[in-house]
Amino acid sequence: MSPSPRPSPRLGDRDLRRRLAVALASAHDGPDSPPAPSVEALHAAIERLRAQLAAADPASEQDHAAALAHADELARIAALADARRASLQRIRTTIARLRIMTLPAAMLTAAPRELGAAAEFARVVLSTVQDGELRAEAVWVRDGDAVAQELLSALRANPPRLGRSVVETEVVRRRRATVVTDAATDGSVHGPTSETMRWRAYSAAPVVVRDQTIAVLQADRGPRQELAEHDGELLWEFATGLAQAWEIASLRRTLHHEREQMRRFLAWVDARSGALSDAAIEFVPRALGEQGSSLRQPRLPPMPSAAEDPFGGLLTRRELEVLRLVAEGRTNDEIATALVISVGTVKFHVSSILRKLRVGNRAQAVARYLRVVRARRARPA
Repeated sequence: MSPSPRPSPRLGDRDLRRRLAVALASAHDGPDSPPAPSVEALHAAIERLRAQLAAADPASEQDHAAALAHADELARIAALADARRASLQRIRTTIARLRIMTLPAAMLTAAPRELGAAAEFARVVLSTVQDGELRAEAVWVRDGDAVAQELLSALRANPPRLGRSVVETEVVRRRRATVVTDAATDGSVHGPTSETMRWRAYSAAPVVVRDQTIAVLQADRGPRQELAEHDGELLWEFATGLAQAWEIASLRRTLHHEREQMRRFLAWVDARSGALSDAAIEFVPRALGEQGSSLRQPRLPPMPSAAEDPFGGLLTRRELEVLRLVAEGRTNDEIATALVISVGTVKFHVSSILRKLRVGNRAQAVARYLRVVRARRARPA
């Protein structure tokens, strides 16, 4: 009987651990972005300005109106900053939730819905680059799954070819987010896609993992609707976090696969070493006058039959020999001498015997062995 083929271990565990640690550290640090403005300081300035206006005696009504308009503009900016900060926090919470997922493909499928809810977009499309085309993989719309499925089918029927004149080509090439402010007049927008989605303004961002674009995200506020001032930043924040989460999930799956391969390899090695340790090595002197070594090659005797094995194949032949000697009261050293093996090998076999017989010590193993042997001898022939 030929030995089982040896599995091929792929020795990438250390490198995978290092890459996973780098990805996790990068995910915790967050994407590179300018520091958020101090919204609290802005609100405090507005309140101080309004208080000064209320207490001051303006030189003219025109100056007073201009100051009030200035305060209103500051309030509008503060409201935008509040909305931006809240949206960024929701996106980071969403990315943390996606990072728990273990299947990279499922993560990409869930991304449009998660982005839409976090950034309050009306529609989100996730596409992958395949054979020079942008193929839609998942669509989420606020109007429901039925509408999303219709849009997905229409987008797949006429995917944009990534050429020099397509805005998404620049997104993939430059690996940065972009904002299209007027899709109707922008010649770089893919016409059929724009008609299907009824774009007015939308933002697009690449999902880049280790210098490779794995997907492109597109999002808007709804048909014929303009974008908010910070929508491009929100989309880029999500795309960067999604790339980190996807890389972590991929590295974890690869590491799991490598560990499984190594486990199977070690199991194979254990099985082969067990077979070798079970082989009886006979030391037979050569006849007088023969030249060379006085030892001959080991000979593998046939395995004991079921009738000779009281445990019906539960133990190997070598383990049965060790157990019989243990039952005779032999020590590990005596067993090693009798079987011409090392004391460490004897201990290994004893440990294996205890595990297979599900007993806690040698005395219990001997008791079970003697009980089984007596029971077999008591059977009528």
